[in-house]
Amino acid sequence: MSQTALPWQYAPAARPAAAPSVRQRAAARLSPKEGWLTVLLVVFTLLVVVWSVQRAHWVKELPPLSWVVLASTAVGLLGAKVRWPGALVHLLASLVGLIFVLWLMTGVVPGASWEEHLVELGSRLLAWFFAATRGGISNDSVPFGFFLSALAWVISYWTIWFALRSRRAWLALGPSSVAVLVNLSHFPGSAAPLFALYLGLALLVVVRMNARRQEDTWATSRTDYSEGHSFNLFQEAAWATAILVLVAWQLPLPHSTPGVRTVWREVTAPWTGAETKFGRLFSSLRSGKNMPLHTFDTALPFRGQVNLGQNVVMTVAAELPDYWRARSYDIYTSKGWLSSELVTRPLEMSSEEPRVEEYQLQRPASFTFEPLQPTGVILTAGHPLEVSLPVRAERAREFSYTLDLQEPGRNRDLPGDLQTAADGLGQRQTRSRLSKDDLEGSLPRDTRLLSWAGDASRFTQLTVGRVEPHFGNVLAVRAPQRTKGAYSVTAAISTAEASDLRR
Repeated sequence: MSQTALPWQYAPAARPAAAPSVRQRAAARLSPKEGWLTVLLVVFTLLVVVWSVQRAHWVKELPPLSWVVLASTAVGLLGAKVRWPGALVHLLASLVGLIFVLWLMTGVVPGASWEEHLVELGSRLLAWFFAATRGGISNDSVPFGFFLSALAWVISYWTIWFALRSRRAWLALGPSSVAVLVNLSHFPGSAAPLFALYLGLALLVVVRMNARRQEDTWATSRTDYSEGHSFNLFQEAAWATAILVLVAWQLPLPHSTPGVRTVWREVTAPWTGAETKFGRLFSSLRSGKNMPLHTFDTALPFRGQVNLGQNVVMTVAAELPDYWRARSYDIYTSKGWLSSELVTRPLEMSSEEPRVEEYQLQRPASFTFEPLQPTGVILTAGHPLEVSLPVRAERAREFSYTLDLQEPGRNRDLPGDLQTAADGLGQRQTRSRLSKDDLEGSLPRDTRLLSWAGDASRFTQLTVGRVEPHFGNVLAVRAPQRTKGAYSVTAAISTAEASDLRR
């Protein structure tokens, strides 16, 4: 028996799906799994950071950091999608970033052509490098603009990479959060509104990334969920973030407690040495907060106009009026003062060290200093003899002189007394044989014989050094740790009058 098929029982053959075009396949491959909304939130978060930096006006020679952020995030997005080893991707991204930053920096230095721009930039970076490695001072702001641009590239690449690869929001936002907080600490007024905007965007990034991660977990476990769940959660988080930021913005700022300030000073104490080097290498930077003018380290850069505040920094009880000294500098440059090579020794000189007679017209005097802020700088007056704290004295390294007894012409650059001694010893050697005692007896009283060259019958060269006075050539007295509280100093103070100095 045959069966007749009804018309509605015939189903038309399904048409095969059209193959995606090359453009569609490329777009699908480059499209981030986390969604373009996540990428846009990350980009705007980074743009807020660089906007706050540019609004602070650290230096004039600063290229547009927004271009750095856009280029770095584009490279990071591409690197996160390719299936290459991570080390290779990071290396290529670093090379691209270096070339891009150099290209931007050539626009802020003078020059008629791109070759002149590049040479000018290279010479100024090289001069900064020599100052950094040789203990010099740099007041050029171009290197700071270069390093700040490079840092913007690194932070942007870091953020987009960890946002797309590891999906760890706080790890991705960590460097940019530190950057915006450091900028806010130096320029609290200008960057505060942008910090509020950054805080809101960062919270939205966290919510968005957590929502996408939860959706992936549900998809893996085949759990049903609404298609608009992520968008609805993001919309609610946006409203909650906006309300939270606005309410926090209107709250009065609480005063910090002394305990919190003490803990903060202890935590940031290891950063003091880095701040000293930073101030030496970027002495032209300005800041919107109250900072120590100088740390009285081995460099004293010129900082231009100084605006002193009204706060009391210390109290002093002095037996005699005198100038108070934190450090002595013996090398002058066009960018500031420097200390020569130093050696650290105890303040009290050893009995074995050779000394000359004490200076005349000096008397010991006592001083009591009480700084109101913790510091490692020990102020003294005159020539310090004793300090009530455990301290170390920084002295100039002993400088040696070479006396040539055969060719008097080589002694022309020596001090006058040493030149006379070298000429006299050379003439005496032509008449008779000299011993070591003869050499030491012919040298000035404030010098000592360090070494000599020659044979048993004739000396050819002598190496001598100056003998320190009784209290030594102390350039600075430093405490091993930052201290707060009163300490006493006994120092030798000169009582000489003007007529005594003219003798």
